[in-house]
Amino acid sequence: MTFEDFMTRVREKAAIVELTEGDGMGDNELKRIVNDVIHAMAIQLINQKDPDMIKEVMVTYSMDKPSDWHSTVGTYIIEERDGKLYPRTAEWVRYYSLPTELVAMDSVIPFKDYLIPTMLTVATILIMIRNHIDVTQHLQAAGTLVKGVVEQVV
Repeated sequence: MTFEDFMTRVREKAAIVELTEGDGMGDNELKRIVNDVIHAMAIQLINQKDPDMIKEVMVTYSMDKPSDWHSTVGTYIIEERDGKLYPRTAEWVRYYSLPTELVAMDSVIPFKDYLIPTMLTVATILIMIRNHIDVTQHLQAAGTLVKGVVEQVV
C-alpha cells in the first residue's frame, strides 16, 4: 500500500471529510502522524522479535552504522561509537531495522498487509487524541499491539 493510499484510508476511517491546512490537520500533519505510527509499529515488532524486521550486513572496522540500524539480533562483539561500528573482525551481522521516514506520497508502507488495519486504528486514535476526543473506550476494545503502539507515540 502506498503512503497516499494509507493517508486516504486514515481520513476515511477517522470520518474526517476535510483535513485542510487551515484547521491544522493537512497533509503535513497527517504525514507526521503516519510516520509516528510506522516508527512505533516497528519498535513494537522489534520488541516482539519479528523476523520481518531483521536485515543482515557485513560489518567491517570503523564502518558507518546503517541508517536503519536499531540493534543486533543475537550476541556480537561490536562496539558502537559516534555512529560507527567497531567489530573485532569483519563479520556478517543480523540486526533489527527501523524503517526510514516516508516523505514521497508514492512510498510504500514498509509492513505486510495484515498490519495495515492495526496501523489505521492507531492513526485514527492519534487523530482523536490530537482533537481532544476521549479514546478510553477505543483503547479498552483495542488489542495489545494497538495499545503498545499508541503508548510508544503518546
